[in-house]
Amino acid sequence: MTIRNLYKHFGVKNEKELQNIYLNKPYKPYKFEDLKPNMWVFDCVKNRVNKIIVTFVYGCPYIKFDDGFGEWFIVGYEENRFFPVQCANLES
Repeated sequence: MTIRNLYKHFGVKNEKELQNIYLNKPYKPYKFEDLKPNMWVFDCVKNRVNKIIVTFVYGCPYIKFDDGFGEWFIVGYEENRFFPVQCANLES
């Protein structure tokens, strides 16, 4: 995947905006608008990393995840819950 494709995929205009979404340092929680299909995120509530299948709004925002073992589940979006996967490696 090229940088230009990443710009288009994340809807950004330059590398700085892309870094703010994909390489949040210091690690900031994702906003719902930042979450995209096929993106891996760290869920600090469940303390695990999952792959996003799709995001949708049905009354409130939801995220459908793949658990990596062929099962999927849906959770409601909560602020300050989903982070870049690098956060899974941080010591508490």
